[in-house]
Amino acid sequence: MDWKDKRIWVGVLITSIFLISGCSQKEPEVTVDQSYELAHFNYTKDNETFTSIKYEDMAPAVEWIRQNTPEDAVFLNWWDYGHIIRGQAEREAIVWEPSKEILFTVARYAAMSNEEREKVECPQCNPHDRILDVVNALIAEDASETIEIMSKYNATYLLVRWEDKHKSYVIFLISDKDPADYVTEYYEPKEAALSTTLFRAINSEDIEGFELVYSDDSVNIYQKS
Repeated sequence: MDWKDKRIWVGVLITSIFLISGCSQKEPEVTVDQSYELAHFNYTKDNETFTSIKYEDMAPAVEWIRQNTPEDAVFLNWWDYGHIIRGQAEREAIVWEPSKEILFTVARYAAMSNEEREKVECPQCNPHDRILDVVNALIAEDASETIEIMSKYNATYLLVRWEDKHKSYVIFLISDKDPADYVTEYYEPKEAALSTTLFRAINSEDIEGFELVYSDDSVNIYQKS
């Protein structure tokens, strides 16, 4: 599979996630293939109801967060896990949904006219500048940049999941960097990726300004010093 094919695959993946997480189009009606079902959960926060994929492997980390972090704790994490943090761990995350701008980069929506795009609704999308802040915090090669962005949102915890190694393709893509400069076609990190906060956290490394406070086979959590 070459990088062009991977770009298409990523578009399909993101499209599926949007169908799950609340983005809709007035016309035509969208039909979701029910042949492959993922476990979901619902929760209500600030008078809004959200639906999210349930990551069973994150259950121990969720329990640790609930037992060991302040109730007003804020997390920096890729948006896929924001609902887990907000709805199950009962803490706050900088982002928990993608942005509408990301939606329009997906193949299905990219070819739409402006008139067609106006019919697309994503009421729970996060602002794109917040997504970019999280991206820049994760791909920063200097941890002080990560800390600066976290401080902007009063975040004191950084959470990464082992699967972020694969999702890093999308993260680098959103940052307007060529993912091929950072990861191989099998999602193994190249030298340029290994110095980023994201991969240092995935690899449980010491990160200046942070302390690794929780680790299991799926999740690493760092606390800002």
